[in-house]
Amino acid sequence: MNGETSNIKILLVEDDKALAITISNLLRVKGYEVTHAGDGAAGIQKAFALLPDLILCDISMPNLDGYQML
Repeated sequence: MNGETSNIKILLVEDDKALAITISNLLRVKGYEVTHAGDGAAGIQKAFALLPDLILCDISMPNLDGYQML
């Protein structure tokens, strides 16, 4: 694990569970701490709670899309 990335928190907002798992696994292998939110509303809540260093957000999601979330 890379010491420089081990403390970097990433919030992944993605409604496609299979894609979210794939992206999360790739980021974790690189040493990032990844938290997943399944939609924009959950993404907003987790962003305020976790204060991530980076948010990776899907644009096309039901109810609250990525543009509305950001």
